[in-house]
Amino acid sequence: MLKPTHFDLAKLARMPRNAREHDLGTLSVSMQRFGFLQRVLVNRETGHLIAGAGRVNLLQGMKAREEPPPEDVAETLDSDGTHWMVPGDLCSIPADQEEAAALALNRIGENEWNDELLKEILSDLKEQDQLPGTGFDADDLDRLFNVEKASRGGGGRSNGNELPQVATEMYPVADLMLRDFLMRGEELPDNLTASIADRGIVVPLIVRPQEGTYQILDGMRRYKIARTQEIELAPIRTVDVHEDLAYTFVLELHNTFKPFPEESL
Repeated sequence: MLKPTHFDLAKLARMPRNAREHDLGTLSVSMQRFGFLQRVLVNRETGHLIAGAGRVNLLQGMKAREEPPPEDVAETLDSDGTHWMVPGDLCSIPADQEEAAALALNRIGENEWNDELLKEILSDLKEQDQLPGTGFDADDLDRLFNVEKASRGGGGRSNGNELPQVATEMYPVADLMLRDFLMRGEELPDNLTASIADRGIVVPLIVRPQEGTYQILDGMRRYKIARTQEIELAPIRTVDVHEDLAYTFVLELHNTFKPFPEESL
């Protein structure tokens, strides 16, 4: 059962490992505009903060700069000095399930959108100059319209952010074609290399039909590691994306999942 309370900002303890990255600039605009809308969540079993680390980072920076606290964050004074009291809830999660719970809080529902309705809302907000602080910007709106064009032209995503795809199949790694452009962050991390060596390729490569074989759109690092480790077969998932729209598709695919570091990509 959740127990509502307030936490001293200075005493909030983070989990030892947190894969979530935060856009503090967007968080700052949102907090200035709307106040402190989302309560933090602390596990009473460990004392760790399992939801709200980005907001806590932002608050600590504001306090260090001697800025006033946002609305709904109380400021108290005692013999030890000034304290910011952050609204939140206590929960009880076994210590060995804490990381899984934190991932679930961040991941579930992360990219589940009705694209048509989202475009309509974002377009209205853009006309009213109301996008700042929402976590979306004009580039996101442009990407949604580009994906719609890709879908009409034989590629892109369908409504609900689902990939137009066929069933996953295994395909010879040596027969796959590389795309002719690179994205940032496609270096080979040690943890991904070790994971593939231990378990093989788990996440399918996203590919498109090309010259009698398939061209890789997403999964370049998995492919390179597979070649290095002489893995013969890899799981692939096929999408029908026209050559002229391949770059836009890959860019949108990478941006959709950018809140997490790319170890799993």
